Amino acid sequence: MIKEYFSMPLSEEMIEINNDELRQLALDKYREEDGVVKSNLSGWQSDFVNNLDKPYQQLIMAILKSSGQITEYYSVHQDLNRVLQNMWININPKGGSNRLHNHPGAFVSGVYYVNAPEDCGYLALEHPASNYDYHCNRMNISDWNIQNAATLKIKPQTGKLVLFPSFAHHYVEPNNSNELRISISFNIGFDKKVLA
Repeated sequence: MIKEYFSMPLSEEMIEINNDELRQLALDKYREEDGVVKSNLSGWQSDFVNNLDKPYQQLIMAILKSSGQITEYYSVHQDLNRVLQNMWININPKGGSNRLHNHPGAFVSGVYYVNAPEDCGYLALEHPASNYDYHCNRMNISDWNIQNAATLKIKPQTGKLVLFPSFAHHYVEPNNSNELRISISFNIGFDKKVLA
């Protein structure tokens, strides 16, 4: 009898918020701030943004709502209070990408696409088992599917919110378009105190 173990949840949904305001805010920061270098290659990443700024509030509400699906999937203790730990802006011009990384110290991570032109680079999540592609590869797999894939690629779309477990190693392919790919990434964790 086959049983499935070690599954990994992923949430993808389109949300309706004011992208024009978020886009302008991102471009203003891009022009005014030096940014930081973390996983970004030939792209720009802001330092953590102020979560209390009004333009982010609709997005934060959508993030917290969607993150509840993943914490429920993992049967997280219901008395733990989910909190947005941090969020930042990514702007990748043509050729910009993000190297393989994960988000230690968080439980759920994700990205919201403020501007995602065609051919701007897929988000790729790797199988959590190390060296998985050594065991399941083109030489021994005849039909790739969600159970045997070593990498899951997600097509960015303006207005798409994607959430995944923070342990998942992921990268962003190079932006091949002539437009900027603008996204907001974030981490969700738990408040240290337990709600009464």
